[in-house]
Amino acid sequence: MDVRNLRSPLGCAAVLIGVAGLVYACGPDRFRGASSCAPPALEFHVGFSTRQTGGCAGVYGYLGLVKLKAGRVITAEVPGSRPAGPLPESSAPAVVSVVSRSSNGHREKLKAVAEGAADLIVRTPICDVEDFVTTPSPRFVGSKAVSGPCRVLRIEVTGS
Repeated sequence: MDVRNLRSPLGCAAVLIGVAGLVYACGPDRFRGASSCAPPALEFHVGFSTRQTGGCAGVYGYLGLVKLKAGRVITAEVPGSRPAGPLPESSAPAVVSVVSRSSNGHREKLKAVAEGAADLIVRTPICDVEDFVTTPSPRFVGSKAVSGPCRVLRIEVTGS
């Protein structure tokens, strides 16, 4: 786009309409994994269930709580032909640990190894403020965190 077009009222209106369209397309559930504006950036497969996040302009949202027995496996993957993005880490590796990662960076397997709770976090600044994992004094621009990881899934592990 030619920057000179932004000087005219019509150019500014066109930009505002484009931004409003993206916000409307993503809808009010954009931070809860629902999206109508793009394929998901990350999928979690737990048993027969699949949860997705990052589909609305790449914004990662919190997907809630999953309860597992020790020994169960969670697969996280960047779906389709999307470029490899950040894969999750465990906030408590003694409870949920990464057991394998693909060489192309599109998939990893995590295993529930001991009783307790762990958050799966993605090292990206693109998440809703309430899902930001607080590390030393995060800065905020609008509603997005400027630094630090985002919590995407909480795992509670019970005995086997």
